[in-house]
Amino acid sequence: MNNRSWITYLLPLIMFAVSGCSHFANVPTWRPAVARIEGVETVAVLPFEGEWGARVAEEVSDAFSESGTYTIVGASSLPVVQSASLSEDAPAFDRMLAAARQADIDAVLTGNIVSEESAPSPNKSPLSWASLRKADPASSSMTVEYRLIDTRTGETLSQNRIICLEPESQVAVEKSAESLIQRCGLEVASQLTPQFEDCSMALATCPWTVRGGHSVRKGARAAEDGDWETATQCWESALRMNPENDSAIFNLALAAASQQDFSRAEELALEAIRIQHSDCYEAGLEKIRQQRSQAEIASQPRGDNRLSAVK
Repeated sequence: MNNRSWITYLLPLIMFAVSGCSHFANVPTWRPAVARIEGVETVAVLPFEGEWGARVAEEVSDAFSESGTYTIVGASSLPVVQSASLSEDAPAFDRMLAAARQADIDAVLTGNIVSEESAPSPNKSPLSWASLRKADPASSSMTVEYRLIDTRTGETLSQNRIICLEPESQVAVEKSAESLIQRCGLEVASQLTPQFEDCSMALATCPWTVRGGHSVRKGARAAEDGDWETATQCWESALRMNPENDSAIFNLALAAASQQDFSRAEELALEAIRIQHSDCYEAGLEKIRQQRSQAEIASQPRGDNRLSAVK
């Protein structure tokens, strides 16, 4: 095969390698709550039972506050109950439930640490902070039960048992207990409130022979690093050089999705498909539409109202 034949053979492969959707970036998106809770605006988070119960409850409160779904009231903020229906030796939970009702709080969240285990311990004895520090962080686990109770009716609105596992990627053994507690708090909160999570999406690149190709690839590298501002500037620059650059247009759709501007994202993705049909673009458009649907579900029934926490 002569040199010219080799070039003819290799050129399509080279073009494929530097074009299409070969880079990925994380686009933040809302994930709806697992349980659908209606008619609840204020929640009193009570300390969970168990050695790490108070810390898990703190993590749940922080996650609730970050999502803005509920107004959060700490147990220490509840009023002292003055009720003839409660005897002096009434259980502490009954008193807190009555206090929450008296304070016009819609629901209380309570729970307990069912078990704390580590694979290296054959007797499955409860873990202390010291034993968690010594355990293999990839094998540590904590099981948590929770109940969300309507203060007006005493009805359980949601309950579940969650097993939280330490990720295998965790390296800092001395931080394993704290990481496990945080994970459990987030797991409980994700059952009851929408959460932001990263969705990996394929970015478009294009050959260097296309005008603006360098800017498109530079923007893709920035987006991979999470720098959407720089990425957007690069893709807008590519469009100024070539208004029909479908790769830049599609990537701007992902940038719009990262800002939760789904109308703009869908419009740009459709424009990229009009210029150059691509399976990558079609898949990206489908994900954008899924994200839009999830965001709409996550915003119900509170809309865009984001309430601050009450400490």
